[in-house]
Amino acid sequence: MPLFPNQKIISGDSHFVEPPDLFLKRLPKEFRERAPVTFKGVLPDGRRGEFFIVENLEPSPVAGSAGAGKGPNLNRANLDGYAGAPKSVWDPAERLKEQDLDGISAEVLYAS
Repeated sequence: MPLFPNQKIISGDSHFVEPPDLFLKRLPKEFRERAPVTFKGVLPDGRRGEFFIVENLEPSPVAGSAGAGKGPNLNRANLDGYAGAPKSVWDPAERLKEQDLDGISAEVLYAS
């Protein structure tokens, strides 16, 4: 039940993460070898977890965009990566269910 049933609430700072296979499935074949990918394991610098790997950019933890609400457990979220994130982080149908539960009418979404 929304806190303010007669008001429309818009979330102005929401984040989503692309599905892990998005670029490999949807990018034209001639670009796939340079597509962003995810890597789960230990990086050469010793960091552990699941990371976005993008050509010419520093590896970025998946949980950087999917770790909302993890608080002091963000390190655990980094290790878990996609497996520890709710489906609503990348699945639009699941996202709408959560919006309904929270009484949110709309969101401004920021991509990873």
